[in-house]
Amino acid sequence: RTRKRARAYLLNNTYVPLLFRFVDITFTAAALAIATRIQRIEKRYNAVGVLGTSPMLVVIFAPLTLVHVMVAIYLEYFGRPLGLWRTSAKLAHTSLEVLYICAWSAALSLCFDNFFTSSIPCSTRNGTLPRPSSPFVGDLKKVGQSLCGDQVALICLVGIGLLVNCFSLVISLYRIFEKVKYHPTSAWEGSFMRA
Repeated sequence: RTRKRARAYLLNNTYVPLLFRFVDITFTAAALAIATRIQRIEKRYNAVGVLGTSPMLVVIFAPLTLVHVMVAIYLEYFGRPLGLWRTSAKLAHTSLEVLYICAWSAALSLCFDNFFTSSIPCSTRNGTLPRPSSPFVGDLKKVGQSLCGDQVALICLVGIGLLVNCFSLVISLYRIFEKVKYHPTSAWEGSFMRA
């Protein structure tokens, strides 16, 4: 009973996709802020790229994602209803969602890689690969720890944002498939009624 109620809520409430879009905007903007902060700290201490390339990738992907989400909100709530879109437009919209999911999953993978392999010893585990020496030693050790904390925050924000994107895509596809689902009993009843 609860499952049917939740399913009906997800399918029929028009604000569910909007809620996921706003959560996506929030986490994407927060990830952009953290990535920008990491880059500013690296530049201030003349250690650009010491944490890796994941902050740069997030700085590239986040503005594009914010524009994409705003356009999607406009199209879904102020444009023609999704059911009236041509099939090619629906396919392009869904493919673009999948592209952003792929991009953010690559960013998440790179964030994890940079956390474990950066020259700042963020992870406590010593791997077999030798690391270059950290530029943050002595009095600057707190700066390195702060950057590691920011990288953990970036991992969390990108991961949650990726999950929100996946949930949004699944709900969107579920709504499309549920709307066009074939109901054989109603079709047969209609044909018998005409005869």
